[in-house]
Amino acid sequence: MTWGWMFTGEPAPTGAARRGAKPPVFLVAAIDDPALPEVLAELAAARADEMDADTVNRELSIARKAIGWWQRQGWIEGDPTIGIERRPAPPDRTKALADNQIAALWRLDVSLREKTFWKMLYESAARADEVLCLNVEDLYPQGKRGKITAKGGATEWIHWQSGTAQLLPRLIAGRTRGPLFLTGRKSPAGTATLDVCEETSRARLSYRRGWEIFEESTRLLANPLARPEDVEDLAGWTLHRLRHSALTHDAEYGTSTQMLLARSRHASVRSLERYARPGVDAVARHVADATPPPAVGVDPYGTFLAYSGRPPMRCAMESLSSCPARREGPAWRRRPNGRSPGTSGLAERSSPVWPVDSSARLADQREPRERWNGGRGMNARLGVGEEKDHMSVRSMASARLTDGRPQLFAGSSQGVFTNWKVTELPDAGWTGWQPFDFVHGHVVSLAAAPLTDNRPQIFAVTDGGELWTTWKVTTEPSAAWAEWTKFNGLPGSARSVGVATLTDGRPQIVVGTDTDAVSSWKVSTDPNAAWSDWSSFDGPPA
Repeated sequence: MTWGWMFTGEPAPTGAARRGAKPPVFLVAAIDDPALPEVLAELAAARADEMDADTVNRELSIARKAIGWWQRQGWIEGDPTIGIERRPAPPDRTKALADNQIAALWRLDVSLREKTFWKMLYESAARADEVLCLNVEDLYPQGKRGKITAKGGATEWIHWQSGTAQLLPRLIAGRTRGPLFLTGRKSPAGTATLDVCEETSRARLSYRRGWEIFEESTRLLANPLARPEDVEDLAGWTLHRLRHSALTHDAEYGTSTQMLLARSRHASVRSLERYARPGVDAVARHVADATPPPAVGVDPYGTFLAYSGRPPMRCAMESLSSCPARREGPAWRRRPNGRSPGTSGLAERSSPVWPVDSSARLADQREPRERWNGGRGMNARLGVGEEKDHMSVRSMASARLTDGRPQLFAGSSQGVFTNWKVTELPDAGWTGWQPFDFVHGHVVSLAAAPLTDNRPQIFAVTDGGELWTTWKVTTEPSAAWAEWTKFNGLPGSARSVGVATLTDGRPQIVVGTDTDAVSSWKVSTDPNAAWSDWSSFDGPPA
């Protein structure tokens, strides 16, 4: 306790000197010393010059609660902190990190432990102390969740995404019990048994050490104009900013209040308000949005639509008014002669949208940006070289590989072609268009969605009215694709397909036929579960 030193007339240690330091032992009755208030006032003022206002105010509140309890026990009479005022702490509106800052963080050359720790904090939006208290036996890898002890002692779940899921097996390295995040050396004598790994004899990583590593590693990111030789005098980010950023980004992309409460595990909406404030990227997009973007995701028959954004393929099942790509218009929008097939999200939140222009050439439009760039031919953006004899691109879809890289699919008059990012970096190059094996006819509509284990699954409608599908056979990004499988029992002849991801991760497909709109979905969250029988879906007006 910081004030343990100050009650004895000594300044509390800071920085590296604080690690492992133990407050001095003192008689509680000494707090009634009439000379103590003046000494405390000087020490508190000196500490306020070294620490931020939030830290100083929190420590003062803890000290006063302890004093109040001692008074109620009759051990002391006075309160030597009465003359010490709380420091003004204006709210910091810049705590949510921008998307490019998050991307830069993942590119830092740090240890596997730090990569996993930071990734889990951001993907789960959990508190750092909760994550550090995780044990290996608390993890449920197949469900991408873990059991933590929250504030007040409640046992709750935290959930993470594929980034954490891919790192955890390497971090655990076959361990079955004990702390998840360990120090790099054996635990010192006297360490609590619950905080020591029986297999490695290493101790649980402390919050203070985790905070120090993160703060030191992010100093240049937090101060991009500073020189590397000045790093010792800079301040980096705090671990809490990962939680703050995750919740703010969720709110920006339309996550409901109920889901934000569940993710943050706050008891009231009022506690959530600080995170729901739009971040710097959201405000920049709003200011730069000079003109409404064109409608996205209307297939050649004008039936169903989807868009490129987060979460993937969401607009196929929701009102267009909730889509970042289009913020006005009716719940369903037709463009009778449109040629803009749906796509899902890319590796970075600023995702290209791939409509097809009036000449049936692939165009590139990226949001956010000051303006839509108007679109460029697909060879101009993706380095195709020749335009494949001006092939007619009838439909587009994009899928996300399990390592986060996007993969594009184009259904054309010459077959199906595919293209993907060569690395996980958002600015990485594309491989170039390559034929994608499909021998069942000309594709007129494509859609894609992830399975519950994040393997991508592709759906294709042919000019013969058939619906076919394929998927990655394993969760490895480079895994092979399964043989194309035909959906049987489809009532009518298929004309277009859209897909959405339900809140529990199951995909639901909606098919526009020559007579109706029908839907099917996975019957359970098992990625290999069967699809439900086709049922009528209340689609757009005829």
